[in-house]
Amino acid sequence: MTIEGAELVSFTEAAARLELPRRTLMRRLAAGRVDVFQDGRDRRRRLIRAADLPMLTQTTVIRARTATAV
Repeated sequence: MTIEGAELVSFTEAAARLELPRRTLMRRLAAGRVDVFQDGRDRRRRLIRAADLPMLTQTTVIRARTATAV
C-alpha cells in the first residue's frame, strides 16, 4: 500500500524487516517515534511508512547524566 508515494507496511511486516518481536515494535510505536496510519479498507489495520523503519532501531538517550559539582 502507498500514501503520497510512500510505501506503507503492516506492523507484522515491519517487525519482520527489523527482526524485532512484534511486542517490542508496538512499545516503540507507542512511544511516538514515527507516524502510524489507519488502513482505509480495514480500520483495525495500522500501517507504518517503510522509510521510517530505521528510526525505530536508532539508539536514543533515555536518561541523561547530570553534571556534578566537585
